[in-house]
Amino acid sequence: MALISTRLVAAAVVTLIDGDTAIAAYLSQGPQPPTGKTVVVHPLAGEPDGVLGDPGKDLLMQFQTTAIGTTAEQALWTHDTAAARLWRATVSGTGWSTLPIRDVPGSQQPVYRDDTLATPLFTVTCTWLATAQPA
Repeated sequence: MALISTRLVAAAVVTLIDGDTAIAAYLSQGPQPPTGKTVVVHPLAGEPDGVLGDPGKDLLMQFQTTAIGTTAEQALWTHDTAAARLWRATVSGTGWSTLPIRDVPGSQQPVYRDDTLATPLFTVTCTWLATAQPA
């Protein structure tokens, strides 16, 4: 039986979003922020409910997507494109698959302008829930 991990599920989510050729998706890492038409997937730490010590148990994982654009409209479009790919989609890996992915109601934030960068970027964040089950 394969061990299900948050990183494996998050990487599968990135692959799903990255399958849309209009946007790029990344697992949150590295000091250099991506620019325009990008979605960053951040697995959320906190109340883990999963397989550590019990490989037969489901893994309940929350993750946040941060849609990035060079304009507010582009950030919203990027979020909508990623959300359309994620909503009720399933991802899988060796020895596991998820139930349909869903957003956490009320978690989508309004467009935010980040002026800390040389060229300001706009972001939209949303929190999602994936439940991975052993196959």
